[in-house]
Amino acid sequence: MPNERKKISIKVREATRKDIPGLVSLNKAAYPQLAEENVVWGEAHLLSHQRVFPRGQLVVEYKGRIVGAAASLIVTMGAAPLRNHTWSGITDSGFFSNHDPNGDTLYGADVCTHPEYRGLGVGAALYEARRQLCRKLNLRRILAGGRLWNYEEYAERFSAAEYAQRVAAGEIKEKRKRDPYFAFACAKHATSCAAALAVDGELVGLGAGRPDPGRAVELALREAGVRAEGAAMALDGPVAAGEVTLISEAARVGVTTVLIPTGEADEALAAAAREAGVVLLIAPLGHLR
Repeated sequence: MPNERKKISIKVREATRKDIPGLVSLNKAAYPQLAEENVVWGEAHLLSHQRVFPRGQLVVEYKGRIVGAAASLIVTMGAAPLRNHTWSGITDSGFFSNHDPNGDTLYGADVCTHPEYRGLGVGAALYEARRQLCRKLNLRRILAGGRLWNYEEYAERFSAAEYAQRVAAGEIKEKRKRDPYFAFACAKHATSCAAALAVDGELVGLGAGRPDPGRAVELALREAGVRAEGAAMALDGPVAAGEVTLISEAARVGVTTVLIPTGEADEALAAAAREAGVVLLIAPLGHLR
């Protein structure tokens, strides 16, 4: 995997049946929460995509590994392309069985990048490949939708449209999505081993200079106290297999997101995070420094 945040040499191509296991794994890595709800692409979905519209199924390959993918189908939207529709309805519950080769719109059902390769040009390459496909097929447009980040915290106060308008106007500051990286920056500049907790761009707990990550987390949680509720936590280094219980300890006091540099215990950490209901971000240390 790349060890620094710079553009990498990548290859975009059509997906094949041999790619399906890698695509299933990619979706689970890219959407861990959706994977828990079993609403990511499965083998049956991917086989259907390739059967009805192989040209619309794209992958990015880097050193033999599938690190990004885009799934598209053609639909007819006519003169009102922005009319109300649901993702499930327009994609036939994700199977693309309603793909219309005589349609006028390339519908972007999904684009995803493996968490370890974000910010390196993978997504940009996929979007450009999709644009080129639209031109080659002489379609009228590309249409796609997206999820509203953090909307669940405002759903009782604002409609989806009002929430989007307020975010665009700067009235809602989405600091929390930056909290894991802010916490990591704080931990990185502390004496190792270190753990830091952040909420809305503010450091609320720091455990530093401990002999192991577990004790650093214990100290950070103690310092944060009740402010650990809804916080993001980051550690300055990898975690050993015997220390994965720190995930459940953090979850117990309300930590919702944990960022840890990649290490040998990644699979055990992922399992612990799933069990605890915590969003786990694992990234190469070089991506973060």
